[in-house]
Amino acid sequence: MWIFPKRVGSLEKSSKGLSALITEPEWGKITGKYYDRGTVVKESSSLSYSHKNALDLWNKSVELTELEHEAMKKELSGTLNGQFLDNPKFLPIFAEAERLDVPLYLHPGYPTNEEKDFFFKSESYNKMLENLLSTFGWGWHMDQGLQMVRLIFSGIFDKFPNLKLISGHWGEFVPNFIERLDWLSGIPGIGLKRQFSEYYRDNVYVTPSGMFTKPQFDLALAEMGADHILYSEDYPYLMREGQVKSFFDQMLISPEDKEKIAYKNVEKLFKL
Repeated sequence: MWIFPKRVGSLEKSSKGLSALITEPEWGKITGKYYDRGTVVKESSSLSYSHKNALDLWNKSVELTELEHEAMKKELSGTLNGQFLDNPKFLPIFAEAERLDVPLYLHPGYPTNEEKDFFFKSESYNKMLENLLSTFGWGWHMDQGLQMVRLIFSGIFDKFPNLKLISGHWGEFVPNFIERLDWLSGIPGIGLKRQFSEYYRDNVYVTPSGMFTKPQFDLALAEMGADHILYSEDYPYLMREGQVKSFFDQMLISPEDKEKIAYKNVEKLFKL
């Protein structure tokens, strides 16, 4: 487990003038249905901190207990282990998130051994590269992008039009394929009430997750608009302390849009 004060110190050093919501990661399989780590740890003039609750999504069925309903008012996460979120068994989670008006953050997770072997194992490179490609090098992001695409085509936003989802790493490839996905959503028989891009731009928020590159920012801004970008680092996975503020300062956008991306969108979305 990463030490919380160390994370706070890193944020205060690299994110002066920005507002941030951070959570503490847990490693390994979740045991039991619910784990509550605690409440707000610290507040300061420039940063605010929250905590994370976990729901066991390994079970064959998902039924939210009273405790879990209460947890979703704060923040909720779960482990999927090769499952897809468009499975109808997950509908209670999305229904409750919409009812409470709380966003759900879809973050990549480790692939199963079967997935890793099928997609990334190769006799042409070593085990280390296989592991890296299957996670933050490539596989994580393709997997999470696929989760989002499947969810939208499953009609999740027709069922829950006020549901809000957050996607890291500049949208996990999805913004790159908006035009193609719009074309698909217009095919007779697909069953969506609107174009893919309309759901995505209205109901999804993206973050850089420490990927501070101008072409990706420009694409996200063009496809999503400043109202749906949440500025973030990717601590402790990729620490870009020297870039967090410098990249933000170099954005060639209006002061109003900078304020939205830096903290106003987060404050509104999380009701801070």
